[in-house]
Amino acid sequence: MPAIESELFTLGLLALANYQHSDYSETTMGIDLEYTQGDQLTFQPIDFSTNGWNADTFIAGEKFYDDTTTYTTVSPYVQHNQLL
Repeated sequence: MPAIESELFTLGLLALANYQHSDYSETTMGIDLEYTQGDQLTFQPIDFSTNGWNADTFIAGEKFYDDTTTYTTVSPYVQHNQLL
């Protein structure tokens, strides 16, 4: 079986401001920020051979999957509530 090593770092901030208006309406404005970085490595930890039809040999240290992902998002929002 392959071995899996992974790391994940994430940082986020959700900020908002709420305003009450004199006409009994309300406005909420804000921003949502996120930064995430992840690494994943899948590899063969030991030598391994299969037998029979379509036999194969997997060498220790052979990489099956090696990925680094960085994700950044900025999401502003506005919401206004007012009685009809």
